[in-house]
Amino acid sequence: MITGARFVELFNAGATPVDLTGYRIKVYGNGSTALSHAASLLAETVAPCSTFLVVNDEVAFVGEYPNVSVADAAGHSTGGINGNGDDVCELTDGTNALAVCGVLGTDSPGQPWEYTDSISTRSASFVAGTTTFDVAQWTITADVACVGGGDSPGTR
Repeated sequence: MITGARFVELFNAGATPVDLTGYRIKVYGNGSTALSHAASLLAETVAPCSTFLVVNDEVAFVGEYPNVSVADAAGHSTGGINGNGDDVCELTDGTNALAVCGVLGTDSPGQPWEYTDSISTRSASFVAGTTTFDVAQWTITADVACVGGGDSPGTR
């Protein structure tokens, strides 16, 4: 995967819209407990059963996923998504943690949640975020499997 094409896709599985104003995606790199970088989300509302893409670089994203337009999702925000799969990602409402992928303070090589240069997707049966990571809630696939396929960004 092209570094600039990295992304996080948020899915609103609820019955009401979610206002992302003030939300952030925090990335903790290589086992650190200190924040490496963060993406502040745009003031967007995600409709029920819709997705929102947070991409590192829109041009690189469209180049890597030519069959997926960022317009396929409810919206998108650019910048700050630079983890490579051995980093922890945390979704916050600006103050409180809402969901986490990975174990904070643990470097992932050899861990069951490592998804280096791949894609980690929360299983469809788990619709609420948790702040304690449970690998049983996630599926990790090679990036090449999603390019142009049914698991492409924005197609949940």
